Amino acid sequence: MNLKGLFKSNRKRFSLIIVLLFLVAVANTMSGYLYKPAADYLLKNNLKNTLYYLFIMVLMGVLSVVFEAIVQTMYSKQVQEYIGSLRQKIVAHFYAQGGKSVAEMQNDLSNNLDMLTDNYATPLQTIIGNSFSLIMIIGVLFQLNWSLLVLTVVLAVINLLTPKIMEKAANKANEQISIENSKLLKAIDYWMGGMGMILGNVMTYALSRIDKKWVTQGNAILSTVQQFAGAVGISVTSAIVAVSQNTFHSKAGMPTAIGTQHAFIFLLIVAIIIWALFFKYVKDKH
Repeated sequence: MNLKGLFKSNRKRFSLIIVLLFLVAVANTMSGYLYKPAADYLLKNNLKNTLYYLFIMVLMGVLSVVFEAIVQTMYSKQVQEYIGSLRQKIVAHFYAQGGKSVAEMQNDLSNNLDMLTDNYATPLQTIIGNSFSLIMIIGVLFQLNWSLLVLTVVLAVINLLTPKIMEKAANKANEQISIENSKLLKAIDYWMGGMGMILGNVMTYALSRIDKKWVTQGNAILSTVQQFAGAVGISVTSAIVAVSQNTFHSKAGMPTAIGTQHAFIFLLIVAIIIWALFFKYVKDKH
């Protein structure tokens, strides 16, 4: 993921997003800057001019909120279209190269792209918007007092350098999370495959224990129960992962990995209970 690719996914929309972000910065700056003349006129008992500036401040605030909402909607579409094109390229690469498991493909197509969205696309919008706000604030501060401008520039430089200093550590941590999540998905993949093999043997054994004239009905009942159990298992597992993501207010790698671990532990407990019930109640009568 890069800025050039994000821009190329829809040039006109991205350009409009930049313009709207600039207008948001202008509206926010004007809303704060006009407070001074409004207060000055209020001290002079000039109610007419005070109300005039207050009206403009409120108008700027409303425009800022409206433009911000439009930007969020348009930027989300821009990012999703770009992510969709990346997914198509990744799938084409998988089919061309081969050699990767379903778990690895799932990790690359979902978790890794979610991490890119949370760690790159979303901060990029914030950086662009804050850059415009910084430019507007610099202009206002220069007009008020140059010493305030110097202080703001120093603080801005520190703020910009801090993420760069932490970038290597953050990238290493994200890479480690992706690797661990991929391992966990592989384990679940193998575990589910083993459960499928066990279920096949259980169905065969169950059908062998009933009268031959009921085999067709028994097979239909077991298939229905299997599908229902699978649907319930998927729903419960998805709910556990969703709760984890909602707790951390993110769909990035770490919340998803934690939710997947909780789901795996839950399924493991269910499997142990089923195994214990099997040994307690199912007896071979051969």
